[in-house]
Amino acid sequence: MASSIKGSIPKSENAKQCYEAIAQRFKEFEKAVKSTLLNKLIDMKYDGQGCLKAHILNMIDIGTKLQELEMTVYEDMMVHFALNSLPKDFKSLRETYFAQKELWTLNDLIIICVQQEHNIIREIGAKMVNMVQTKQKKENRNNTMIAKGKKPGHMKKECIKYKNWLDKQKTKGIHKEETAKQG
Repeated sequence: MASSIKGSIPKSENAKQCYEAIAQRFKEFEKAVKSTLLNKLIDMKYDGQGCLKAHILNMIDIGTKLQELEMTVYEDMMVHFALNSLPKDFKSLRETYFAQKELWTLNDLIIICVQQEHNIIREIGAKMVNMVQTKQKKENRNNTMIAKGKKPGHMKKECIKYKNWLDKQKTKGIHKEETAKQG
């Protein structure tokens, strides 16, 4: 027996009293463990880091530990705890669940949440790609010197083909205004 436990038990000449004191200490310890696990379960929030499935499985693990400590944790309670732990990106999922008459099992919840997570990731990825493309287009609009159909960095004023075309136009006398702008 650990010395910390021995020190917390009152000394007794009777073995039965000693055993009862030990049992009492472990009951108090069990209450503390129950309280800690329950608070952890209620306060858990998915922050978007890591896998959502792992987050829900971690919550189920805590619920199982509470059941082992003879605390009743129903499956529909676990579904509610899990839904409440999700960020605002999953608001439509929560609303869908509460609007339905049927209850989801934990397995149903995991499947649906993983699908929703993939949809959110896909949407965020599409937004990121659109933001990058929009930014590049704006940069290209500001830099009018990029030749059409050419790579960035291919400047119109430095393009040999453009210079040859411009010289032909000058000899024809057509683009006097454009040369004035270029110069």
